[in-house]
Amino acid sequence: MAALQYLESLRNAHPELSDWYNTLSDLYQKKLWRQFTLKLKQLFALAPLNPALRPANTLPLLHNRFAGPIPPAVSKLELLSYLDHSESKLNGSTPESMAKLRRLMFLDLSHNHLTGPILGSVIASLKSMQIYFNFPYNFLVGKIPDELGLLGMVQAIDISNNNLPGSTPRTPESCKNLFSLDLSGNKLSGPIPSNTLSQIDMMRSLNLSRNQLYGCTLALIPSPFWPSSSIICSSSKRKRFFAPASTPETLSV
Repeated sequence: MAALQYLESLRNAHPELSDWYNTLSDLYQKKLWRQFTLKLKQLFALAPLNPALRPANTLPLLHNRFAGPIPPAVSKLELLSYLDHSESKLNGSTPESMAKLRRLMFLDLSHNHLTGPILGSVIASLKSMQIYFNFPYNFLVGKIPDELGLLGMVQAIDISNNNLPGSTPRTPESCKNLFSLDLSGNKLSGPIPSNTLSQIDMMRSLNLSRNQLYGCTLALIPSPFWPSSSIICSSSKRKRFFAPASTPETLSV
């Protein structure tokens, strides 16, 4: 609920956000996570057009044509809580200096040309992350850092469509508020640890497809996971299973 609490604080300060809050609240209650995330990004995208919509600690820069490395000046905005640099032309590695952004709640660097590893030192500094950690569609390499498990309050992690090798990380089991985890389209291999699923009570969307993983079975998935969940473990064979609940869901094995 951290995302809604954050938006409610904005609504209280700016009554003109009431319609946005009501829409986002409805999407959240219906567990329409993708629509919720897109709507949230649309809200912050309006900030340059109406400064009243943006608190001083947000920096929405999506859909801009920034090219080159992540600007060093960003690391000086130590009170920043929202940073969206998605769909730009950023390249190079994630700088160590981003570890100074200790108050970030929302970070989106998707659809760029970033390379190098996801730095554990940067992840370790982002303990305030409560909403969104988004790095898909880059060219990141290296093992997924264990420090990912330090994001105990984060609600969505997407590092799909990179070149990340190694095994499925066990650390997300410490992310008790995590409702969406997407590791698809990487180079992960080996067994899927059962506790990746069974110890995350809030999990509603899990995508591990397009890797070299094995071991995902219905027996590993706790029954509370099913009523409103989407689970994709492998896309090598497209078989569909339907959850024993009112809402049919897809499991690919």
